[in-house]
Amino acid sequence: MASQSQVKSQIKLPEPRHYGNEPVQYGFRIGNLFIIDLTDKMFIKDEFGITPFHQCLEAYMKVMKKKLSANAEDWMGLMFCRANKEIVEDEYPADDENETEPKNVLSVQKFKMIERDMYMDVAKMRDKDIDYYRKLCSSDNNSLSDVLLHATRTYNAVKKVMAGRKVIFLTCDDNPALADPVERNRIRINAKSFKDLAIKLQVVGLGDDWNYELFWKEIEEISDNLAARNFRRVGLSELEEDIVHKSFVVGHLDFRIQPSLKIRVSVQAFSKTRKVLRKITASKATNEPLDKYTWWSFDENAFDELEDNDNDGDASRLQDPNDLKRSQKYGLKDILFTPEEVRRLHHVHDQGIDLLGFKPMLNRDPMDQINHPYFLGCHSAASKGQIELFAVLLAKMNEKKLMAVCSITIKKTGAPRLAYLIPYVQYGGFYLFRIPFKHEVRSLDDITNKYIFDEDENPAPINEEKLTLIKNLVKKLSVKYDVTMFENPKLQRQLTYVENLALELPPREPPADTTLPSVEDITDRLSQGNLFDQLKNTIDNSAHLIPVSKIPKADMEYVREVLEEENFSKLTVDKLKAVLKALDLSITGKKQDLINRLLEYKATR
Repeated sequence: MASQSQVKSQIKLPEPRHYGNEPVQYGFRIGNLFIIDLTDKMFIKDEFGITPFHQCLEAYMKVMKKKLSANAEDWMGLMFCRANKEIVEDEYPADDENETEPKNVLSVQKFKMIERDMYMDVAKMRDKDIDYYRKLCSSDNNSLSDVLLHATRTYNAVKKVMAGRKVIFLTCDDNPALADPVERNRIRINAKSFKDLAIKLQVVGLGDDWNYELFWKEIEEISDNLAARNFRRVGLSELEEDIVHKSFVVGHLDFRIQPSLKIRVSVQAFSKTRKVLRKITASKATNEPLDKYTWWSFDENAFDELEDNDNDGDASRLQDPNDLKRSQKYGLKDILFTPEEVRRLHHVHDQGIDLLGFKPMLNRDPMDQINHPYFLGCHSAASKGQIELFAVLLAKMNEKKLMAVCSITIKKTGAPRLAYLIPYVQYGGFYLFRIPFKHEVRSLDDITNKYIFDEDENPAPINEEKLTLIKNLVKKLSVKYDVTMFENPKLQRQLTYVENLALELPPREPPADTTLPSVEDITDRLSQGNLFDQLKNTIDNSAHLIPVSKIPKADMEYVREVLEEENFSKLTVDKLKAVLKALDLSITGKKQDLINRLLEYKATR
C-alpha cells in the first residue's frame, strides 16, 4: 500500500469504445468464398426430392447463420460457375463499371463482411423455382479456369488482413474438360497461384459416384503444400464442421531432449470447452454495451484521522493497481510481493517440453487422464536436422514399444504438468496424455471391494438365465458411439435464441436433447424376440423403487398458519421443509431437528 506522503496517483481511464455501425479498425477475420458449378447433374433430385444445388445453398446458409450468431467479422461470398449470365444480367448488375468479371462467372453475392440481409437474400434464392436456375446452366468448360483466377483477384481486391482465406468449390463433375487438354492445363496453372497467395482451395464433390482421384485431387495437391495435410475427399456434411468448428493449434513449443538439443514442435488440440453465453451490461435507453472499470481506492483518514484532508473535500483517491502489494507471512516477517511477482510464483520451468525418461508402452490406452489428449507434431518451420531427429525418435520408440515421460509448460506463467508421449506413426507424431498428480486421483477400493469376486473364496452369484438375458439386451441396445451424435442441450437452446434475435426470425421449437435416449427406439428393439416380456418376468416385482419426493412450495399465508399452531409434530417432513425453505432456513437433518429449528425461529420472532 502506498504511504501517506506518496504523490497522488493519476490514473488515466481507457477511452470508451464505440459500438454500432462504426467501422472497427482491427479484428480477426476469416474469408470463405463459395463457388457452385452449375451443371445438369446439380439439378437431379434424389429419393427425398432434394437437388445437390439446394444442398449447396443450405450449407452456405448454415455457415453464415453460425457466423452471424457469433457476431463474427468474417467475409463470405457466393459465385456461380458455368452460368449463362445473359439471362439474369439485369438482376445481378456489376457494382463497378470497370469491373472485369469473366464471361460465364456470376457473382450472386459480392464478397464482403457478412450481414443479415445476405442471409435473407440466399433464403429467397432457395425458395425460387428450380427451373429458374436450371436455365442458367452453360456447357462452357473454359469458365472453370477463369473462376479460379477470378477468386484470387477477389481476395487481392480486399485490403483487409485475414487470418484464413479459403475458396470452396462445389461440383458434381469429377472429370471436367476431358476433351480439352489446354483448358485442363489452364486449371492447373491457376490452381498453383493459390499456393503462392496463401489461399486454400477445397473441392467438395457431390454425388455417390463422384471420383476424387480422377482430376480434383491433383488440383488440390498443386494448390497446397503436400506436407501440410492428407488429401482426401471432403463431403458436404463435413464442410460446416470444417469451417465453423475448425481444429486449432494450442502453441508452438521447443521439445528439449537435452538443454542444447531442441526440436520445434506444434501442439494441436482435438476439442475445446464450449463456454455458455456471457452476460454483458447494456444501456436500457440505447441497448448498447457499457464498459465497466475497476480501480482500487483507500481512505486517507484511515492513516491519520487527525490530519486535515486537503483533497477538495474528497476523502478517498484512486490507487494505481501496480503499486499494490500482496503480503505473505514467512516466519515472523511479512514479505511483500508485487502483482508481477505473484504471477511469476507459478513459473517454475521455461516454456516448452522437457524429456524426463522412457517407460514401456501400456497394454491399453491411458485411462487415468483428466484432460483430453493433445497431438504433438513437428513444426513446419523446423530445420531439416530437427525433422530427421523427430522422425528417428518416433520410429525407434514405436519399434521398441516405449513411451516418453515429459514435463510440459504451455504458457509462460503456467505451472508445469507431467505427461505421456505415446507414438502414433500413422499421423507422424505423438499423442500427449496428461498424468494426474496424487491429489487429483480418488481411491475407489473401499467402494468397489465388495464387487470383486474370486472363484474360490468369493464366487460371483451368477444366474445363467439372467446372464443370457442381459447379454441379449446389451446386444440389442448397443449403438455405435460417435461424439458428433451428442450436443450440449443448454448451449444449443442458447444458440437457437441468439439466431432468432440476430436474424429476426419467429420463435422456434427448442432443439431436441440428443443426450436423452429414444424411448420409441428402445421399445422397438426390445419388442424383437419378446425381450421386453422376459425382462418384466425376470425382475422381482416385490422390489419397488421409492420415488424421490420434491419439496413443495409454501406461500407466506400458509407459513403464518403453521407458526400459529403449537404442535409442529403433526406436520410431515415435506411440509416442515417447505416452511423452513420459505423462511430461508436450513432444511437438513431429521424431523426433530426441523421441528426444533422452527420452534427456535418462532421464539425469536
